[in-house]
Amino acid sequence: MEYLQLTWVNWSHICDFIDKKNFVCGVNLDDNTKCALPNTQISNTIGMYMKIEEKIVLVKQNEYIIKENNTIKIMTQIQFDRKRKLEKICQEKN
Repeated sequence: MEYLQLTWVNWSHICDFIDKKNFVCGVNLDDNTKCALPNTQISNTIGMYMKIEEKIVLVKQNEYIIKENNTIKIMTQIQFDRKRKLEKICQEKN
């Protein structure tokens, strides 16, 4: 599993992490609602539109982009933490 969290700090890594065919565009998100803003508005919150399985998906700041088994998934921090915890439990049992 490969993963990267969407943040301003690692924006350049995001662009290297995902295939160009999956990248649609970066957007600013409303700092409170986390909804995409018009191109003329700026904010402190980053977002990105990605193409995943023929759908356009909005990835929001601090969400994880996960590449696993030739698929891409988006997870919140809570989902990501649960996944990592379950993987650790499975490894300890083996």
